[in-house]
Amino acid sequence: MQAVVGLLVLIGTASFSELARNFIVTFPKIEQFINEQSRPFIARVYRPTEKVRTLNPHHPGQIELWVSN
Repeated sequence: MQAVVGLLVLIGTASFSELARNFIVTFPKIEQFINEQSRPFIARVYRPTEKVRTLNPHHPGQIELWVSN
């Protein structure tokens, strides 16, 4: 990789509004990840499990590094 960018990929079979909602509630974790991770990178943003979402619909998802240089 030669570009100096970070790419986040939203993972999950869900509507755009559900993926957007997850992005918003996960944003503090995403922001921390972006501040700590050197670029370039590709990271996946996951939604919480259905069980967790049922118990707490505002529970943040997870972010995991997928590819880094």
